[in-house]
Amino acid sequence: MASQARIFAVEQLRKIERGSFFRLIAEVYVLELSLGDEMINAGRAISYEEGLGGEAWCGS
Repeated sequence: MASQARIFAVEQLRKIERGSFFRLIAEVYVLELSLGDEMINAGRAISYEEGLGGEAWCGS
C-alpha cells in the first residue's frame, strides 16, 4: 500500500527540484488542476517572486 501511495503522490507533483537549504520544491496538481494556481485565483496565495527575499509576501 505504501508503494502505491508513493506512486500516486509522485504523479501529483511536477517540476520537482531542490531549492536553497536543500528544500523540496514542486508544483502540486489535484485532478489535473494546479493547486498553486487555484489558490492564487481564490486569493489565498500569491506567486513567488525570485530574488525579492520575501518582500512580495511579507509586505516589507
